Amino acid sequence: MYACVYEASNVIQEYKKLPSSGPRELTPAMIRSIEEADKLTKRGKKQEKKKEERVSKGAKGKITRKCKSEKAAPSQSKQKKTKKPARRLILPSSSDSDSEYLPTGHKQIILSESKSESFIDEGSVRGAQINAQTVNASVDIIKRSLEAEMTQLGVARKAIEAANEELHTKVDTRLIQLEAKLAVENRIMDELDKRTSQLKIQNLKLRTTTKELDDLKIEGVSETSVLPKQGGEKNPQGKTNKTQTQPPPKPKASAEPKDNEASVSHREKRKKNIGEDDVDEDDDI
Repeated sequence: MYACVYEASNVIQEYKKLPSSGPRELTPAMIRSIEEADKLTKRGKKQEKKKEERVSKGAKGKITRKCKSEKAAPSQSKQKKTKKPARRLILPSSSDSDSEYLPTGHKQIILSESKSESFIDEGSVRGAQINAQTVNASVDIIKRSLEAEMTQLGVARKAIEAANEELHTKVDTRLIQLEAKLAVENRIMDELDKRTSQLKIQNLKLRTTTKELDDLKIEGVSETSVLPKQGGEKNPQGKTNKTQTQPPPKPKASAEPKDNEASVSHREKRKKNIGEDDVDEDDDI
């Protein structure tokens, strides 16, 4: 078995490394080869028996046939003597008790089977090695690709986080600015509300004053038109119509502009006061 395979082969080296597992069990191929060898030996014995029977039958007949049979018998015996004894094939993993008798004719068959099995084993080992190498290479490629993708994802994640932080800061600053503007607008609206309320009050006061002035003008005109009489003198009937139709005297007419001037000055003072209040409010804003 070892002579058929090179000692430098990987299969034998691995086989030698394996521990001895006791007697080896016969495989079905080995059992078949043994049965075939037994059948061949039985067939050879049957042929020899037939020849002996023919020789015995020829002895009863003619002498020539007997001689020939006698000559043929020693030749057969010689042939039996020339046959080499069958060798025993010991498997490499089997013990002394596991060794069995094998005929010489089937040694080559067993050796060929063992060779084929060894080649099959070598092929399977090589195939397994090649498959392992391909798998390892593919695993390495996948690992590298995954690592590259992980690095890219990490970079993208950091960039997204930075962008989010920037957005949050911008939004916060913008909100603060809007809050400040809203506070200013609220103050302005409050001031406007105050001024509108003040203006409404002033308008009401102006209306009341204008009404009062109008009432005073009407009263002044009525007083100038009707004067008291001295000494209880009676007016003639002809002069009554003239007094009613006559215009007011000059000094009373001069009194009316004074009232108007007083009202105008009063309005100007109010306007000045309102302008000063507006200036103060603008300074406060």
